[in-house]
Amino acid sequence: MTFESSVVPQRTRKAGKWTDIDLELLPGADGLLRPQASAADIAFSGGGAGPLVTVTHAGKTMTMSWPGGSLPAPVVDGDSATFPNVMTDVDLVVRATRVGFAHVLVIKSAAAAADPAVRQIRFDLDGDAQVRHSPSGALKAVAGGVVVASAEPAVMWDSRPSAQPARVMGRAPAADGGTSSVESPGDAAQVASVAAQVTGSGDLLLTSPVQREFD
Repeated sequence: MTFESSVVPQRTRKAGKWTDIDLELLPGADGLLRPQASAADIAFSGGGAGPLVTVTHAGKTMTMSWPGGSLPAPVVDGDSATFPNVMTDVDLVVRATRVGFAHVLVIKSAAAAADPAVRQIRFDLDGDAQVRHSPSGALKAVAGGVVVASAEPAVMWDSRPSAQPARVMGRAPAADGGTSSVESPGDAAQVASVAAQVTGSGDLLLTSPVQREFD
Protein backbone atom coordinates (compact mmCIF):
# COMPACT_ATOMS: atom_id res chain seq x y z
CA MET A 1 0.00 0.00 0.00
CA THR A 2 1.11 3.60 -0.65
CA PHE A 3 0.06 6.54 1.51
CA GLU A 4 0.44 10.08 0.11
CA SER A 5 0.07 13.21 2.21
CA SER A 6 0.58 16.94 1.72
CA VAL A 7 1.07 19.94 4.01
CA VAL A 8 -1.42 21.99 1.94
CA PRO A 9 -4.90 21.05 0.65
CA GLN A 10 -4.98 19.24 -2.69
CA ARG A 11 -8.78 19.11 -3.04
CA THR A 12 -11.79 21.01 -1.76
CA ARG A 13 -15.55 20.62 -1.64
CA LYS A 14 -17.40 22.46 -4.41
CA ALA A 15 -21.12 22.10 -5.05
CA GLY A 16 -21.13 19.13 -2.69
CA LYS A 17 -18.36 17.26 -4.50
CA TRP A 18 -14.61 16.90 -4.05
CA THR A 19 -12.60 18.70 -6.72
CA ASP A 20 -8.93 19.44 -7.31
CA ILE A 21 -7.67 22.84 -6.19
CA ASP A 22 -7.79 25.29 -9.12
CA LEU A 23 -6.60 28.81 -8.33
CA GLU A 24 -7.31 30.44 -11.70
CA LEU A 25 -9.17 33.68 -11.03
CA LEU A 26 -12.48 34.22 -12.80
CA PRO A 27 -14.94 37.14 -12.53
CA GLY A 28 -18.35 36.52 -10.99
CA ALA A 29 -21.68 38.15 -11.69
CA ASP A 30 -20.88 40.66 -8.93
CA GLY A 31 -17.67 41.69 -10.70
CA LEU A 32 -15.40 40.16 -8.05
CA LEU A 33 -12.58 37.74 -8.87
CA ARG A 34 -12.56 34.32 -7.25
CA PRO A 35 -10.42 31.19 -7.65
CA GLN A 36 -12.27 28.35 -9.33
CA ALA A 37 -11.61 26.00 -6.40
CA SER A 38 -9.78 26.93 -3.20
CA ALA A 39 -9.89 25.71 0.37
CA ALA A 40 -10.59 29.34 1.37
CA ASP A 41 -13.61 31.50 0.54
CA ILE A 42 -11.93 34.60 -0.88
CA ALA A 43 -12.87 37.32 -3.37
CA PHE A 44 -10.68 40.00 -4.95
CA SER A 45 -11.71 43.39 -6.27
CA GLY A 46 -12.42 43.67 -9.98
CA GLY A 47 -11.50 47.34 -9.82
CA GLY A 48 -13.38 50.39 -8.61
CA ALA A 49 -14.65 51.04 -5.09
CA GLY A 50 -14.99 48.36 -2.46
CA PRO A 51 -12.60 46.04 -0.59
CA LEU A 52 -9.42 44.74 -2.19
CA VAL A 53 -9.95 41.33 -0.53
CA THR A 54 -12.90 39.73 1.24
CA VAL A 55 -12.33 36.57 3.30
CA THR A 56 -15.28 34.57 4.64
CA HIS A 57 -15.06 31.68 7.10
CA ALA A 58 -17.82 30.08 9.20
CA GLY A 59 -20.16 32.95 8.34
CA LYS A 60 -17.66 35.59 9.52
CA THR A 61 -15.91 38.04 7.22
CA MET A 62 -12.77 40.15 7.08
CA THR A 63 -12.14 42.77 4.43
CA MET A 64 -8.94 44.56 3.51
CA SER A 65 -9.06 47.69 1.36
CA TRP A 66 -6.53 49.89 -0.38
CA PRO A 67 -6.88 53.40 1.07
CA GLY A 68 -7.70 56.39 -1.05
CA GLY A 69 -10.77 55.24 -2.94
CA SER A 70 -11.05 53.34 -6.18
CA LEU A 71 -8.70 50.71 -7.56
CA PRO A 72 -7.76 50.47 -11.25
CA ALA A 73 -8.99 47.50 -13.26
CA PRO A 74 -6.62 44.60 -12.53
CA VAL A 75 -4.61 42.57 -15.01
CA VAL A 76 -5.45 38.93 -14.29
CA ASP A 77 -2.91 36.18 -14.90
CA GLY A 78 -3.79 32.75 -13.55
CA ASP A 79 -3.98 32.97 -9.75
CA SER A 80 -2.87 36.65 -9.62
CA ALA A 81 -4.49 40.03 -10.12
CA THR A 82 -2.20 43.04 -10.62
CA PHE A 83 -3.52 46.55 -9.94
CA PRO A 84 -1.10 48.79 -11.86
CA ASN A 85 0.32 52.03 -10.48
CA VAL A 86 -1.66 52.30 -7.26
CA MET A 87 1.21 54.67 -6.47
CA THR A 88 3.75 56.04 -8.96
CA ASP A 89 5.76 53.05 -10.25
CA VAL A 90 4.16 50.76 -7.66
CA ASP A 91 1.89 47.83 -8.54
CA LEU A 92 -0.33 46.00 -6.05
CA VAL A 93 -0.58 42.25 -6.62
CA VAL A 94 -2.99 39.87 -4.90
CA ARG A 95 -2.65 36.14 -5.40
CA ALA A 96 -4.93 33.25 -4.50
CA THR A 97 -3.28 30.44 -2.56
CA ARG A 98 -4.54 27.00 -1.59
CA VAL A 99 -5.46 28.22 1.89
CA GLY A 100 -6.11 31.95 1.39
CA PHE A 101 -4.33 34.79 -0.35
CA ALA A 102 -1.08 36.74 -0.51
CA HIS A 103 -0.53 40.40 -1.36
CA VAL A 104 2.63 42.27 -2.35
CA LEU A 105 3.64 45.70 -3.52
CA VAL A 106 6.02 45.67 -6.47
CA ILE A 107 8.19 48.80 -6.45
CA LYS A 108 9.54 49.24 -9.95
CA SER A 109 12.04 52.09 -9.75
CA ALA A 110 14.60 53.66 -7.43
CA ALA A 111 12.54 56.87 -7.40
CA ALA A 112 9.51 54.95 -6.16
CA ALA A 113 11.61 53.20 -3.52
CA ALA A 114 12.78 56.60 -2.24
CA ASP A 115 9.23 57.89 -1.85
CA PRO A 116 8.49 58.30 1.89
CA ALA A 117 4.92 57.12 1.25
CA VAL A 118 6.31 53.68 0.40
CA ARG A 119 7.94 53.36 3.83
CA GLN A 120 4.52 53.12 5.49
CA ILE A 121 1.64 51.37 3.74
CA ARG A 122 -1.79 51.42 5.35
CA PHE A 123 -4.61 48.99 4.56
CA ASP A 124 -8.15 49.57 5.84
CA LEU A 125 -9.51 46.55 7.75
CA ASP A 126 -13.22 45.90 8.28
CA GLY A 127 -15.78 43.13 8.67
CA ASP A 128 -16.70 40.92 11.61
CA ALA A 129 -13.17 40.00 12.59
CA GLN A 130 -10.80 41.86 14.87
CA VAL A 131 -7.19 41.68 13.69
CA ARG A 132 -4.51 41.14 16.32
CA HIS A 133 -0.76 41.15 15.94
CA SER A 134 1.81 39.25 17.96
CA PRO A 135 5.29 40.48 18.96
CA SER A 136 6.70 38.36 16.12
CA GLY A 137 4.68 40.34 13.58
CA ALA A 138 2.26 37.52 12.79
CA LEU A 139 -1.38 38.54 12.34
CA LYS A 140 -4.62 36.80 13.22
CA ALA A 141 -8.20 37.91 12.40
CA VAL A 142 -10.66 36.56 14.99
CA ALA A 143 -14.44 36.90 15.20
CA GLY A 144 -16.37 35.31 18.07
CA GLY A 145 -13.70 32.67 18.63
CA VAL A 146 -13.50 31.89 14.90
CA VAL A 147 -10.12 32.45 13.23
CA VAL A 148 -11.13 33.99 9.91
CA ALA A 149 -7.57 34.52 8.62
CA SER A 150 -3.96 34.50 9.78
CA ALA A 151 -0.64 35.63 8.30
CA GLU A 152 3.05 35.10 8.93
CA PRO A 153 5.31 38.13 9.59
CA ALA A 154 5.68 40.46 6.60
CA VAL A 155 8.94 40.70 4.69
CA MET A 156 10.45 42.57 1.74
CA TRP A 157 13.06 41.55 -0.81
CA ASP A 158 14.81 42.76 -3.96
CA SER A 159 14.90 41.11 -7.37
CA ARG A 160 18.58 40.25 -7.82
CA PRO A 161 19.95 38.93 -10.11
CA SER A 162 17.37 40.19 -12.64
CA ALA A 163 18.32 42.96 -15.05
CA GLN A 164 15.84 45.47 -13.60
CA PRO A 165 15.79 45.18 -9.81
CA ALA A 166 12.51 45.85 -8.04
CA ARG A 167 11.71 45.78 -4.36
CA VAL A 168 8.73 43.85 -3.12
CA MET A 169 6.95 44.16 0.19
CA GLY A 170 4.43 41.57 1.31
CA ARG A 171 4.03 38.27 3.10
CA ALA A 172 6.72 35.84 4.17
CA PRO A 173 8.58 34.18 1.28
CA ALA A 174 8.63 30.55 0.33
CA ALA A 175 12.10 30.51 -1.24
CA ASP A 176 12.36 28.18 -4.22
CA GLY A 177 15.58 29.48 -5.76
CA GLY A 178 16.03 31.19 -9.11
CA THR A 179 14.94 34.75 -9.82
CA SER A 180 12.82 36.76 -7.39
CA SER A 181 9.10 36.98 -8.10
CA VAL A 182 5.96 38.19 -6.34
CA GLU A 183 5.84 34.76 -4.70
CA SER A 184 9.32 34.54 -3.18
CA PRO A 185 12.88 35.95 -3.27
CA GLY A 186 15.54 34.44 -5.48
CA ASP A 187 18.82 32.99 -4.25
CA ALA A 188 20.70 36.30 -4.48
CA ALA A 189 17.96 38.52 -3.04
CA GLN A 190 18.35 40.54 0.12
CA VAL A 191 15.48 39.95 2.53
CA ALA A 192 14.40 42.24 5.39
CA SER A 193 11.57 42.22 7.90
CA VAL A 194 8.63 44.61 7.60
CA ALA A 195 7.01 45.78 10.84
CA ALA A 196 3.26 45.11 10.96
CA GLN A 197 0.90 46.63 13.48
CA VAL A 198 -2.81 47.23 13.89
CA THR A 199 -3.56 50.87 14.65
CA GLY A 200 -6.09 52.18 17.16
CA SER A 201 -8.54 52.75 14.31
CA GLY A 202 -8.18 49.11 13.27
CA ASP A 203 -6.03 49.67 10.17
CA LEU A 204 -3.07 47.51 9.18
CA LEU A 205 0.15 49.51 9.00
CA LEU A 206 3.24 48.04 7.30
CA THR A 207 6.49 49.91 7.95
CA SER A 208 9.65 49.04 6.02
CA PRO A 209 13.18 49.54 7.36
CA VAL A 210 15.48 52.21 5.96
CA GLN A 211 15.66 51.67 2.22
CA ARG A 212 18.95 50.35 0.86
CA GLU A 213 20.28 51.62 -2.43
CA PHE A 214 19.40 49.78 -5.61
CA ASP A 215 22.17 47.99 -7.47
